[in-house]
Amino acid sequence: MVASSVWAEVRLIMGPLLDYRQWRYNCGGNRRRQADYYEALARSGVNGSCESFVEFMLEAIRESILPYAKPSSSQDMARIRVLAFLSGDPHATVTQLAQYLGCSKRSAERTVAQLKEEGVLERQGSPRSGVWAVHAPGL
Repeated sequence: MVASSVWAEVRLIMGPLLDYRQWRYNCGGNRRRQADYYEALARSGVNGSCESFVEFMLEAIRESILPYAKPSSSQDMARIRVLAFLSGDPHATVTQLAQYLGCSKRSAERTVAQLKEEGVLERQGSPRSGVWAVHAPGL
């Protein structure tokens, strides 16, 4: 019962931005997001305030629309493409990334190095058999 009252409060606050059925559909394929959804909902019920749930939903909406945001420069676009590619294929090599981007291997290495320095991208495991971990919201 508490969860339904929290959801009603959220619907009043956020209006037409949220469609519960669509959210359930989107959430269903992502176990982590689904677990976070129910955790935020439960936290809101315990607190008697929908604040944590609204924060969760706003972040989820931000993550959902971020890939469609227009980058401010071609460098930003390249960074977004790198992160999207490596989050989709964590076992990819820098050579494969360069082929995907249509640039030299050295250019891809520079972009990867910059993203690693910023903490957005991390190589986990060995250089040969490791995987890429992307720490960017929405990807």
